[in-house]
Amino acid sequence: MRGIFQRRKWIKIFTIYDTGNTGALRASDFERFAETLAKIRDWQPGSTEHHQLLNQFMDRWAHIQGTIQDHVAAAPINEISLENWVDYHRFMLDKSDQYPTEINAFAQIIFNVCDVDDSGNLDLDEWVTLFRAFGLPVVYAQEAFSSLDKNRDGSLQKEEVIAALNDFYYSDDPSTLANFMFGPY
Repeated sequence: MRGIFQRRKWIKIFTIYDTGNTGALRASDFERFAETLAKIRDWQPGSTEHHQLLNQFMDRWAHIQGTIQDHVAAAPINEISLENWVDYHRFMLDKSDQYPTEINAFAQIIFNVCDVDDSGNLDLDEWVTLFRAFGLPVVYAQEAFSSLDKNRDGSLQKEEVIAALNDFYYSDDPSTLANFMFGPY
């Protein structure tokens, strides 16, 4: 059983995906999210990069919707309620071996979009870009970045981001530094 603390973090991610601010997730939210991220890199509709990013997000939508429909919801769904979202995360963390793959895929999307200089690392400016893309208050970006930059080299390697995402999703310990990776929740 997962705790209230983790629930608050899952709600934070729900609000990031709820681009329409409707209180429910729909395929259109994932499309809008992909469009916002594509604009960061100036990937125009019709370009290979734009198409790949949109496909990644629509695949993510289909996977989450399908998992909820198969394991959580009692009936077919066209939108994901907050409670279904929370139940999805409980299922994925407690009963599925797929979650590490999802975390790696999410980290890959972050790097594909926000690593604008293609260095393989994210610097503070790129982390601020991530906050803007996610609709998060950028005032928290530097503190979040500093807490994740464990080796204090001024950049986040993919391994650091994956470790932080694991801590963010799996930890129910309020003192875990990765809890703040997307700002306060």
